[in-house]
Amino acid sequence: MNGQPSNSYLICTTPRSGSTLLCELLTKTGIAGRPDEYFQQLRSTGMPMTPRDYLAGVAADIIPPEDRIGELEQHNLFDPHRFCDFAEYLNWVRQTATTSNGVMGAKIMWPYIAGLVDGLSTIPGNDPAMSPHDLLQKAFPRLRYVWLRRMDKVRQAVSLWRAIQTWHWRTDAATASEQARAHDTGPRLRYSFEAIDHLRRQLIASDRAWEIYFEGTGIQPLTLTYEEFTQDLHDAVTRILGHVGVRYPAGAQYGEPCTARQADDTSERWVSEFRGDFAHVPAVS
Repeated sequence: MNGQPSNSYLICTTPRSGSTLLCELLTKTGIAGRPDEYFQQLRSTGMPMTPRDYLAGVAADIIPPEDRIGELEQHNLFDPHRFCDFAEYLNWVRQTATTSNGVMGAKIMWPYIAGLVDGLSTIPGNDPAMSPHDLLQKAFPRLRYVWLRRMDKVRQAVSLWRAIQTWHWRTDAATASEQARAHDTGPRLRYSFEAIDHLRRQLIASDRAWEIYFEGTGIQPLTLTYEEFTQDLHDAVTRILGHVGVRYPAGAQYGEPCTARQADDTSERWVSEFRGDFAHVPAVS
């Protein structure tokens, strides 16, 4: 672990936006902190989201059984309940997420902002009446924001629906073929217009919530899109470093990413099927 940060940034995003790949690339630079999803506590439960949380409001028979979930251990790594209080947890996150040059990085999804703000408001010296923006500014020195969006919400929702059904969120390129074979014998994936449309609307709402937050605080985030950054990974990393105030050494290389693309023929088939079904949805008068 390193010391406390002198410079920090938050990647504000939504699920299946390419944020895992982006965080991996930033970590590999060795000068951009160690961004990860440290804050995954809903205000209502204090726990990470479950399939039922993602699909609240859809028909009960669509929600995948929660006994399929096999990757919850990734959340336990960042469990604040392992610490005496939120102040101790925040201190651990700041040390863990900070590289030797004093830069700290983290990413957060919109549904977890309220839980993070609640935690920060319990820290001695913080006034619970402080605005979310002020609490975040106090917790993370010289805070900068990166807003990562995925513009194709249908593909994003399809990717999220697949992840919810298997609770498999990332694939290492070195083991992608082995995991693909494991998926062949795992839970059968099924297309659902209702689930995908629900998630699509949820993703749009989260993007709008981030937009309102930035507008209301006067923050000018560095905005990246999945579609742009995946075409030029090095440019995206360089732009973030510049936004945070760190110069990327000329000629430096961070190596090939381990995170593999998870979309496949099934994803593309579902995208086409959803667009066809959506075209036949009666317009609301």
